[in-house]
Amino acid sequence: MIKTKDPNMIFFNEIGKNDCELIDVKSGKFSVFGLYDFFNRDDYVRMPPEIPGSVSENLLNLNQNTSGGRVCFITDSDYIGVDVELCTVFNGTNMSGGGRVGIDAYLLLDGDSEYRLRCSFLPATNADTSYKKVIDVPKGRKKVIMNLPLYAGIKCLKIGLQKNALLEKLNPYKNMAPIVYYGSSITQGACATRPSNSYESMISRRNFVDFINLGFSGACRGEKPMVDYIASLDMSLFVLDFDHNADNPQQLRERHYNVYKAVRNAHPDIPIIMATKPDFENDDRNENPERLKIVKADYLRARREGDRNVYFIDGRSFYGKKERGLNFADACHPNDLGFYKMSRRFGAMIDRLLKKR
Repeated sequence: MIKTKDPNMIFFNEIGKNDCELIDVKSGKFSVFGLYDFFNRDDYVRMPPEIPGSVSENLLNLNQNTSGGRVCFITDSDYIGVDVELCTVFNGTNMSGGGRVGIDAYLLLDGDSEYRLRCSFLPATNADTSYKKVIDVPKGRKKVIMNLPLYAGIKCLKIGLQKNALLEKLNPYKNMAPIVYYGSSITQGACATRPSNSYESMISRRNFVDFINLGFSGACRGEKPMVDYIASLDMSLFVLDFDHNADNPQQLRERHYNVYKAVRNAHPDIPIIMATKPDFENDDRNENPERLKIVKADYLRARREGDRNVYFIDGRSFYGKKERGLNFADACHPNDLGFYKMSRRFGAMIDRLLKKR
């Protein structure tokens, strides 16, 4: 029997600071990235609800998951707290609570050259749909990036800081349009243990580039309303990770190239990366070789048609041949190690392409 408690494993359901001021993220005092029209709406969504609403109820619900959402600010408060109310929580047992409903914070202190993880805010139990927590941080001025839950929506989020502490908006990113990612549950972030461990978030921190995560769990099928909306976005680079959720190879064949072509027509000059699934061996229907051929054929077709700014990543290349299982949480979705390796493979190509721009 465990007779003592590790204080690092206790998640207090209170702020507990007498001089704390709770400031709603919707107040306009923070910078917010990765969410749609944030300060003109009451909700937290990744795209206009009428777009996914015209496709399916499932997609409409997933649109409320805040994957890729970030709150950024500068402060000199001695602590940071959160008071959060959640909605549309995914309760899959293959994901940790930290990735599903947690919020984590990276800090850049004066004199440092990189953001470092400082804390993860988590509810006390998996059943909680609201939580409060505060954590002390190093004194002095610091830049903060808070990453929002991968598989939950937010009704309300307030940030707790010392009264009269410095609070300024922060844009930590280069002066370029965001990278847009369109894909499956893996793109959305399953099964990272923290929001900042999705591969897109890792690339963003490494390259200081903004991004929009349009990964939708089990719902990336290239429907026309989705494609038209994605093509309308301002972006510096597009990652098309369409392989996983197409119902069958025939649907993939019918829609994959159309997604690419719609984005290319709207953005003649941006790099476009086509990718295939990392869990190539997970193939009960014996479809993956054909799916790989379809995506590769679309890439080669685009090249034959004169597109010299389209690129291809074979998902089999992420993890090598030995001990591949170490990279997965459930034989399908990457764990943190798997996402790290994806971030290195995608990131090396993205870094090179953005430098050329």
